[in-house]
Amino acid sequence: MIEGPHDGDHVPAASTGSVITRRVFLRSIGLAVVAAACARPDAEPRVPSVAPTTGAAPRAAGSSAPATTRPSATTTTPTATATTSPPPTSTTPATTHPPTTTTTTATPTTTTSPPTTATPAATLTINPRSAWDASQPVEPRLVPHSGPLRYLTVHHAGDQSGVTGPERFRSWQAFHIDDRGWGDLAYHFIIGIDGTVYAARDIAYRGDTATTYDPDTHFLVVVEGNFDSGAPTESQLERLPVLLAWAAASFAIPTGGIGGHLDYAVTTCPGAELYPYVRDGLRADVDALIAAGGVALR
Repeated sequence: MIEGPHDGDHVPAASTGSVITRRVFLRSIGLAVVAAACARPDAEPRVPSVAPTTGAAPRAAGSSAPATTRPSATTTTPTATATTSPPPTSTTPATTHPPTTTTTTATPTTTTSPPTTATPAATLTINPRSAWDASQPVEPRLVPHSGPLRYLTVHHAGDQSGVTGPERFRSWQAFHIDDRGWGDLAYHFIIGIDGTVYAARDIAYRGDTATTYDPDTHFLVVVEGNFDSGAPTESQLERLPVLLAWAAASFAIPTGGIGGHLDYAVTTCPGAELYPYVRDGLRADVDALIAAGGVALR
C-alpha cells in the first residue's frame, strides 16, 4: 500500500479560492486517486517502458516499498546452422558367405601295386635235413648259444674218401653222435661237392669240436672235401660267399667275424687250398653281395 496524507485532516476547504489551496487540493485528489488505485487488488502496477540495466526498479513517489518489476521477456531466435549429415549407415550386419570349396574325392582303385623291393644280388636254395635223410638229434646233448651269433667260421671235412653227398653226410652224423657223444652233426650247414647247400644242426644250438676252441656264438659251415690234398670246386667257391652273405644279413652277424677253424685252434682246417681265400677274399665277396641287394632264399 502506498502511504500518503489522504485522511481528511489535511484537506483544505474549497471556499478559500486560493490558487495555492486549489493546487493543494488537486494534488490531494490526485494522490487519493493513486492511493485508491493501488488499493484495488486487481490493479496492476505500471511497467516502465525501459527497464533499468542495473539495480532495482525506482520507487514511485511517496512509496516505501519497492516496486515489483517483471523481467522483460527475451526472445532468442536460434541461428540456423548448416549441418552436414553423414551418409546413412546401415545397422544391418552384412551377411558373409563362406567361400565355396570344391572337394574332389578320388575314386579308390582296386589295383594293388606290389611293394617295391631291391632286386637281390643272388638267390640261395637250402635243402632241408630230410634231403640227406638225417637222423633225429639227441636234444639233451645240445647247448644253446649264450648270446647273438658273432662269427662265421669255415671248416672242411678233411677225410674225403670218394663217397660224396647225403650218404657221406649220414656217416659223419653217426660218428659225431655215436663216437663223439655229441647231440648231432657238429656243423650248422653243409656245402656239397656240387655246391648244393644242406641244413644240418639247428642254428639255435652251438656246434661241437674235437679241438680246443669254444664254438659258442659261431655259425659253422663245413665244405665237403679235404683241401689239404685237393682244391674246392668252382661250385663250392660260388656258394660259400652266398651262404655267408645270407647268414650275415639274416642273423645280424658282422662280416668282420668271417674266419677259418685255424683262426681259433691249432689245426690246418679248412685246408691249405681253401684257407687263403677265406683269409684274403671271402669277406670282400660277402660285403659286395650284401651291398648289391643281399641274398634271397628260394
